[in-house]
Amino acid sequence: MSENIKVVVRCRPMNRSENENKCENIVEINEYAVSVTNPSARLAPKKMFIFDSAYDMITKTDVIYNEMCYSLVESTIEGYNGTIFAYGQTGCGKTHTMQDPGYFIAKFFME
Repeated sequence: MSENIKVVVRCRPMNRSENENKCENIVEINEYAVSVTNPSARLAPKKMFIFDSAYDMITKTDVIYNEMCYSLVESTIEGYNGTIFAYGQTGCGKTHTMQDPGYFIAKFFME
C-alpha cells in the first residue's frame, strides 16, 4: 500500500433552489481538471484547477467509491490506518457525496 494523499473533487448537482432560479453552470470538469468561468467576465480566461481525480455532477457515488475509496476501506480492514476526509464550504456537496441515498460511503466505516 502506498502512503500518499489524494485530492479529489466532485461537483454536486444543482439543488432545487438553483434549478428554480435557473442558475447557470459555470464549472467544467474532466478527469483531472476543473475550470471555472467568471460569470461577471465571461471573456476572461477560465480559472483552472488540477486534482488527482475530478468527478462531474452526474457521476454516481458508487463510481467514486469504487475508484477512490474501496482500496482504502480494504486496507483499513487489514489493519492499516486510513481516512476519507470531506472538506468544503457549506452546501458544496460533502453530505451528498458521503451519504448519497443510493450509496452510503460512510456506512463502510461505521459497521
